Amino acid sequence: MAVVSGGQHVQRRSLALDALRGLSILLMVFANTMPNGLPSWMYHGQLPPPARVFVPTLPGITWVDLVFPFFLFAMGAAIPLALSRRIETGYSSWEVVKSVLFRGFLLVAFAMFIMQIHPGIISNNPDWKIGLVGLLGFALLFPALARLPEGWTKRRRYLVRAIGWGGAIILMALVRFPNGSGFSLYRSDDIIMILTNVAVFGSLVWLMTRDNWLLRLSIMGILLSFRLSSGGPVWLPDMAYNSPILVPVSFSAAPSAMMRRSR
Repeated sequence: MAVVSGGQHVQRRSLALDALRGLSILLMVFANTMPNGLPSWMYHGQLPPPARVFVPTLPGITWVDLVFPFFLFAMGAAIPLALSRRIETGYSSWEVVKSVLFRGFLLVAFAMFIMQIHPGIISNNPDWKIGLVGLLGFALLFPALARLPEGWTKRRRYLVRAIGWGGAIILMALVRFPNGSGFSLYRSDDIIMILTNVAVFGSLVWLMTRDNWLLRLSIMGILLSFRLSSGGPVWLPDMAYNSPILVPVSFSAAPSAMMRRSR
């Protein structure tokens, strides 16, 4: 744990955790821009070259399959660190919950927006005009989501946000897809939605159980029972695979114990 000073703000940061998150992001970008012609261990285990067609019967995993789980672990490990810091600075539990839900809303909006402006989704054969639509959508992300200078007046901040969100809404309303359809709530980025589930429900579970290990173990036991019973009656695997808190609880429990022992 390191103390990082930035102006009037002093934050405690886990530099090792920051490094793991940064490395995971770099490797995810690298894995998704991988050219053809490399050895099979440079791709997903079930997507071997040269065809890179999904073959579920192939055994084993590669480093590419581990990158996203590493990032999930790093995100889960950061949950108790970040939320404990907020509580220690005077935030009430309700204020922390509101901030968690608001961040979750922003992530959901981001997951939906990027799939509405993706050139490869908008058109089967995207040209430079479709590319400009994608660039416009990318530019609108800055006024909509970027952290604005603290010295700006509320009026200026609201104006910038209105330009970003208003432009994004108008763009999504105008875009049409190859099948003739327009905006859809069901069109979103799966990976970012998984990250949203991890961030929101992992945070809420940690808040509910931060002083109650028995409740935390009970929740983990229930979720584990759903996972182990996935081959049972139909409603059990459906509940297990559609539960948004199945993944994040396991990532939010262990790091809390390490943080407490380090105090």
